[in-house]
Amino acid sequence: MLAQSQIPDFLFGDQNTEQSVDGGDPASIRWRIFRNGEEILDFVATLKPESETATRISVDVVAPSNGRFARTSERLKQHPEIKSLYLDAARETVASTLEHRPFEPSQLAQSLAVAAITNAKSIMGPSGEELEKKGLASIHDAYEREAAGAR
Repeated sequence: MLAQSQIPDFLFGDQNTEQSVDGGDPASIRWRIFRNGEEILDFVATLKPESETATRISVDVVAPSNGRFARTSERLKQHPEIKSLYLDAARETVASTLEHRPFEPSQLAQSLAVAAITNAKSIMGPSGEELEKKGLASIHDAYEREAAGAR
């Protein structure tokens, strides 16, 4: 069942991605994400039987060890909020598949918000830096007016 599921494309923005799912190992499912034929990221669900009627599923995000995207592992360590977003997406992919329901993007709201806020400056580029400067200037001006007795 999990081998027929897909990690949602919207996680990768406007980048054209392809996916393949490797379900050959009964103890794991691996969603391999590619851009222009080159692997950029893997999502792995590991299945561990807990009893005859229960299986524990854990998920992980694995970066390629070579190629153009070999630094992804390092970047995910530098940005744990992005890794958390990817892990939440993998968990929701598994949950929605097993519960026979559509993927629910709202399940990612908290981790998406944290990732967006944490990376706002880099997302917005130079305009983000300008907004930050204006925001800091406004705060500085407010403190100066308050110190001068003005409101």
